Amino acid sequence: MRCPQCRVEFDIDRWRPGEDYRCPRCQVPVEKAGPDAGIANGETASPEPASAPPQETGRWTARWRAALGVLCLMVLVVLAAAMAIRASGVGSSPSPERSDGEGETDSTPANAASPAHHEFYRRLDAARALVPTTQEEFQNLMEELEELASMAPVEEDREEIVRLEQGLRERAQTENTRALELTIRRVEDALERREEDAAQAELGRFRPLLDAGGEWQRRADAEVAERVDRARRIRTEAEAAREKSRESRERAFREHLARGASLEAAGDDEGAAASYSMAINLDPESAEARLARARAFWRLGRLGEAVRDLDWVLAHDSAPADVWALRARCRQLAGEPRGAAGDWTRAIELEPGRAEYHAGRARARLDLDDPDRALEDSALALRIDPGCREARIVAARVWIARKEYQRAVEALDLIVRAGNPDAETHFWRAVARLETGDADGAMEDCVQAINLDANYRLTYKLLGDLRLAKGQMEGAISAYSRAIQIKPDWTDAYLGRALAYRLSGQLDSALRDYGAVLARDEKNVEAWLGQGKVRMEKKEFRLAAGDFDRALALDPGNAEAHFQGGRADQEMGLLEKAIEHFGRAIALDPDHAFAHLYRGLARRELGDLEGAIRDWEKAVEISGRLLDLQMVNLAKVWIRETREEIDRIEAWERLQEQQRSEEDLPAQDDWPSFTFEGGKKSIRVPPDRGWCLAADARSPFDAARGLFCLERHPNVTIHCVVFEFYKVYEARTSKGLQGVTGDNPTFLAEVAAQIYKDNGGSEITERSRSADSRLYQYVVRNPDGTHVLVATTLRNRTQETHMFIVEFASGAYDTERGAIDGILATFVANP
Repeated sequence: MRCPQCRVEFDIDRWRPGEDYRCPRCQVPVEKAGPDAGIANGETASPEPASAPPQETGRWTARWRAALGVLCLMVLVVLAAAMAIRASGVGSSPSPERSDGEGETDSTPANAASPAHHEFYRRLDAARALVPTTQEEFQNLMEELEELASMAPVEEDREEIVRLEQGLRERAQTENTRALELTIRRVEDALERREEDAAQAELGRFRPLLDAGGEWQRRADAEVAERVDRARRIRTEAEAAREKSRESRERAFREHLARGASLEAAGDDEGAAASYSMAINLDPESAEARLARARAFWRLGRLGEAVRDLDWVLAHDSAPADVWALRARCRQLAGEPRGAAGDWTRAIELEPGRAEYHAGRARARLDLDDPDRALEDSALALRIDPGCREARIVAARVWIARKEYQRAVEALDLIVRAGNPDAETHFWRAVARLETGDADGAMEDCVQAINLDANYRLTYKLLGDLRLAKGQMEGAISAYSRAIQIKPDWTDAYLGRALAYRLSGQLDSALRDYGAVLARDEKNVEAWLGQGKVRMEKKEFRLAAGDFDRALALDPGNAEAHFQGGRADQEMGLLEKAIEHFGRAIALDPDHAFAHLYRGLARRELGDLEGAIRDWEKAVEISGRLLDLQMVNLAKVWIRETREEIDRIEAWERLQEQQRSEEDLPAQDDWPSFTFEGGKKSIRVPPDRGWCLAADARSPFDAARGLFCLERHPNVTIHCVVFEFYKVYEARTSKGLQGVTGDNPTFLAEVAAQIYKDNGGSEITERSRSADSRLYQYVVRNPDGTHVLVATTLRNRTQETHMFIVEFASGAYDTERGAIDGILATFVANP
């Protein structure tokens, strides 16, 4: 047959009256057409049409039966899958699904399209999505699920709601189990801390989480009770163990205290401090142990640690006066006089009748530069106890500060006569005796102080100063070294030892000590000055000048630094600069005798003989007041020699004037002259027949420049050269003349002669004075019979000085030597 709607042909095996036949594809009712149409209307079936063969009809019937079986199997598979999905638990998607037009999923079955059903599935979906976090939310969700179960349209939905409720209960039970474990741990911790109320509070907070009357609650209650009982037993056992441990710790604590006390009595303060530290580890709150360790630290000189322990004791305990006094002593030794004075005041408030407390505050006030109040405290202490040694020492220090040295000696004599002096007593009496001029008594007191206390460092410094003043350099170095050994960073001891090293000629050791001071304090002016003086003695004038410049940069008003800088410039030939330095030193200290003395030397070398004499006369005046007889005698010798030189110059000038008048020569200003370097140097030559003046382009001496050449005849040539001081030093070093120094007045002639000898001369045949006593000369003989005479003045340390080099032809030395001496003397007297 053919469907009237979809036009699909299909076969029906047998028409039965009264049955409704439909198209297998579109389910549209169909009726039999043709001869069998009556069957659909309940009529009797007629025979099969002849046109349809029987075998063809049977084959189509078998095919439709097979197709129908497959279709049924597919339907069963789909239904089974849908039921499996519905049985998968909470959160599974309902089946079948349909869209509500807004992109949401509706779990309403196809045959349940009423509004009530829509509301049910909406609430069911909301219940699935809800995750309760509190007990109230959990209870509300369970009530919602119970109500939904009563409204479920199908049995499958009711079963799903039951599974959802079971899952929620299991999850709640898991959460409660975790909370129970946490609560039990908190209860145990509270019981361990002996906090019964906190334990009960933890149990009270957990109780609402349990289901009332349930089996699970009873198990949980039993477990909690068991765990609580076990915790209580553990606590009881722990308390017993702690009590036993406490007794053991207390016993060990007392043993360490006793051992520390025995070590302290034996003088082993290090061991005592270690024992007290062990006791403090056992009982950190023990003021007794901390106070004992503070005393040990104080005796060891570990003042910072002692003060920390005492701070703890005073902060945690109402300490007696002796604790305040101990911290005051520690602070005073640590250089905190203000804090020490406050602690002494507190100790005096607690015990006003203790003389040593008043004496201690007197010492602190003296360190605070308050001598009047220090003397008041000292007097009060002596009224309480006339034999208080510390009060008398403080009083003596006040007298020393006021420069009443004899009164200080008398105060300290009372302690010595009483028979209880200590190292400090002898030290301060040595200081007072030294100021009164009793150096031997001061040294005796230093020795006695050392015998009483070999570690009293101030005594060694004073002893070193005394030995240094007496010229006992090795003894001074030993005393300073002991002071440095006691206090390795003591600057004054290093400076004293450096000075002793310098005065004893141990220059490298002196430089090491000055360097050690400058490494710690590069602003120490005294160290820069001392280092510069050492370098002056080592002939390192440029380095010395740099040291003096550093000292002046730190202290521009230091007269000694200006004087030493002038000495360095003078040695380097910088005479004008040296005179300027000496002038500043004199302006700062008009009684600086050495500045006058050396400025006179510089002026003499520059030709200012009258200025030199004035400076030396001032030096004699100052030195006479200072009783420096050696300087007085030296300056007087120089004054006499300079006056003699002035007299000779004046006599020579008179002689020259007389000769000019006899020969009718022009005045000296009209003589031929040669000007050198822009007028800085000039030499005038008398117009003697046979002599001429010419510039000499060559220089026979590589450390000098040629100035002029005078020729009388071909056998003799006189060169007057200007040497440069630093080049001569380079020449000396290159020739290996290490034994020749600039302090030797024959220095330049020695170097020049050695250079000529090294350049071809056979030997130096003569070293002598010339006819003019101010010239010193060397004669070098060459293998070819020629000679070279080198002559220079005895004082030749100016920056640029003339030197005469005379070259004799072969055989001319013996015949011309006498005439040459006279010529050189002429030019020296009239440069």
